[in-house]
Amino acid sequence: MSNARFIKDFHQLCCLGVNSRELMPHLIREVENNIPTIMVSFQWTNGNGNTVDYYHTGADFPLELQQRCLDVVINGTEAEYGPTTRDFLSGTESVINYSQRYARRYHNSSAYDEVHRPIGIYHFTRAATHDGQRATGLFHFCRSRQDPDFSENELSLIQQLLPLISHAVSADNSHPGYDQLTDGEFGQIVVTPSAGVEYCDAEGQQFLNHMIKVPLRTGHNATPKFEEIVAQLLRKLNHPEEKPAPPALRLRTLWGHFTLRATWLRSNPAPESKPMISIQVQHHLPLPLRLWQRLQESPLSSKQKEIGLLLTQGLGREEIARRLGQSPHTITTHVRQLYLRLHVSNREELLKQLLTHSTHTF
Repeated sequence: MSNARFIKDFHQLCCLGVNSRELMPHLIREVENNIPTIMVSFQWTNGNGNTVDYYHTGADFPLELQQRCLDVVINGTEAEYGPTTRDFLSGTESVINYSQRYARRYHNSSAYDEVHRPIGIYHFTRAATHDGQRATGLFHFCRSRQDPDFSENELSLIQQLLPLISHAVSADNSHPGYDQLTDGEFGQIVVTPSAGVEYCDAEGQQFLNHMIKVPLRTGHNATPKFEEIVAQLLRKLNHPEEKPAPPALRLRTLWGHFTLRATWLRSNPAPESKPMISIQVQHHLPLPLRLWQRLQESPLSSKQKEIGLLLTQGLGREEIARRLGQSPHTITTHVRQLYLRLHVSNREELLKQLLTHSTHTF
């Protein structure tokens, strides 16, 4: 996919009006499809440059290292290898490749030894998002020593994406979120009764990345601890209702709406074996996000996907033509071809096709 087409699709994603905490994993996933990394993190910041929340990809970032990473920022020891977080956020540059510009200082610093070296990070780029003069967030893009350094083309692409991401983050204040939810994505986690994680798939890991985090004094405390979630599921397993379905726990957090269902991996765990609990995690996605995903999976052209998304948002053909700067006749032609390719005849059938049929039926 060309950079121009990727930026166009990414722009649509950033303008869905979905809460940025729920949207961020999907934004990062799209970025990683074009700029491969071993880990990406994003920190939401307040007007003083303090971290109020954060999200990271990757499974090998234990709490101890997360705490060290935050301590390096709080204590200012990151100044050993370049501008501090606060200086970077208030500076004039929005993208800096630290491992290139400050290579010797970076790789010989105690901060690098404490935080980045243990998880295999060698190439390190920072990027800041701003709402006018106010910093709203900070990205860290990380690669291993075996990977190539970030190219000028990749750094330029990050630069182009920052205003779009800034819009998504800043929109949190004006978009309360969507009440319409879809079935969304499923993941699996296998744990011990004491909440020790034995296995998780990709979607399960995403849920854990939301839940297993260092509490921040300047941040939100609405997310329950993972140990508390497992304890609630364990109580439901030990005192099941009469219904035959697995016990369910519903969570509404800043990161989205989730339904968790738990079952013993064995009905009656043997005394000599370690009992295990299988947790199915269902993330109920906001309707606009799910529709965007399904359109991206479809065989439609880039223009047809763009028009299809506007149709699902309830816009008429004349309004779509005005927004896209094209004639109503051109939009009507695109809509006719779109309907033909997806085997539907109107907006209602389009919504039904996108939400109820699998990708293989396209």
